[in-house]
Amino acid sequence: TDPILVMDKINDEDTEEKFSAIKSCVDQISQAYQRLIQSDIAKKAELVAQEEAIQSALLASISHDMRTPLTSILGAATTLQQVDLTPEQAKHLNNLIASQARYLADTTENILSLIHLESNQTSQIAMDWQSPEELIGIVTALYQSRGESLNLLVNISDAELLFEGNANLLVQALVNLIDNAKQIHTSTEPILIEVIRESHFINICINDRGPGFDACFSADKIKKFSSTKGKGFGLGLSIVQAIVSLHKGLLSFRQRPGGGACVVLSFPASVIATDSKHV
Repeated sequence: TDPILVMDKINDEDTEEKFSAIKSCVDQISQAYQRLIQSDIAKKAELVAQEEAIQSALLASISHDMRTPLTSILGAATTLQQVDLTPEQAKHLNNLIASQARYLADTTENILSLIHLESNQTSQIAMDWQSPEELIGIVTALYQSRGESLNLLVNISDAELLFEGNANLLVQALVNLIDNAKQIHTSTEPILIEVIRESHFINICINDRGPGFDACFSADKIKKFSSTKGKGFGLGLSIVQAIVSLHKGLLSFRQRPGGGACVVLSFPASVIATDSKHV
C-alpha cells in the first residue's frame, strides 16, 4: 500500500509553496518506500530461485551418483546367488558390495551433516580446548578402524598449541579434507599435515600432490552439489566450510610448492590459548 498524505487544519497562512514542498517530500518518501518493497520482493524471489536450483542439483546428483552404486550392489548380489562362483570371484563381489554400500552411507551422512550444520549456524556448539596433535591422532585411529590404509606424514611445530573447538566437528572436517586429498593424490610420498602458528592464527594445513586448485579459487566459490570430480556430490568442502564458520575460523586454498594443493584451516587468536593446559 502506498503511503497517504493526510493534512488537517491548514491555516490560511500556509502558502501553496509550503504545501508543494511537503507534498514533494512525501512523494520522495513514497518512491523510496516502493523501492524498498521491490528490493525485498526481488531478494525473496532470488532466494526461492536459489533453493529451487539447489533442489534440482540435489535430485540430479541423486539420480546419477546414487543410482550407479545401487545398480552395482544389485548386480553383485544377483551374481552371488550363482552356485558356480570361485572363492576369488565371490570375494571380489563382496568387496564391491561393501565399497559401494560405504559410498552410499558416507554420501547420506554428508547430506545429513550439511543440513544439520546449516540449521545450527545461529546456535552455540559445545566448545573445549583442543590439541591438533590429538585430533589428528583420532583421525588416524578412525581410518585404522575402517581398515583403510593412510599414508600420512604429520609435522607439528609446537605440540603445546591448543585452540577452542568442537572435537567431533573438527575431526569430521579433517576426515573430509583427507578423503579429498586421497582421491587426487598421485605421488608415492605421504599426504602432509602441518600444524603451524602464523601471526594471530593456528593453521592446520593438508597438503597433497594432486592437480591443485585454480589460482583464483577461494572459499566463496565452493558450491554445494557441484563437484569437479567424476563422482560425488561436492559436499566435502561445503561441510568443511560450514564447520570452520561455526568456529569463526577461515578456510583458504594455496598452491603447494612442487605441485599439488594446500588446504588451510585457520583458527583466530581470539580463540587460542597457547599456554593453556588440558583440564
